[in-house]
Amino acid sequence: MHYFPFAPKQSRQATYRALCILCLLCIAPTSVADEKLEAIVDNAERLEQLETLIVARHGEVLAERGYRGHRTNSPTNIKSASKTILSALVGIAIDKAVLSGTDQPIADLIGGDFPAKPDARLLQVTVGNLLSMQAGLGSPQGLIMGYGWRVRTGYARHWRDRLRLSLARQ
Repeated sequence: MHYFPFAPKQSRQATYRALCILCLLCIAPTSVADEKLEAIVDNAERLEQLETLIVARHGEVLAERGYRGHRTNSPTNIKSASKTILSALVGIAIDKAVLSGTDQPIADLIGGDFPAKPDARLLQVTVGNLLSMQAGLGSPQGLIMGYGWRVRTGYARHWRDRLRLSLARQ
């Protein structure tokens, strides 16, 4: 899976290398990170699809920069990377006992947005099903990267309705 499917292969490789270096810097001793971080942040501008960059360690922001008119305090579409971030957040929520685990039904979490008499299959969808993209939700066909649903509010209701439609067709 590529996060930059339209970028030339060299650009993707450079992006991956830069991200790996940034990850290593986040775990390196602070003095080593300080020496190289500014140069890496400067060089990151060469990655044409990179809009913003924030490097943090132990909750402290070490560097942040927006490129080509983008700002670090504005939302940006991270597309497929959101799956990785959501997986990490779910892991944290499980660790902190906010969620019971990946086998927890989503009905427990968004019950108020469920229909009064939901399809029994909808009640079986779990957090793990959503994380592995095996919930029975249809893809937003005909929409570029799901643009139509991303601009909506009420995402839970939107995907609940999509799941109901998907189940109704089966």
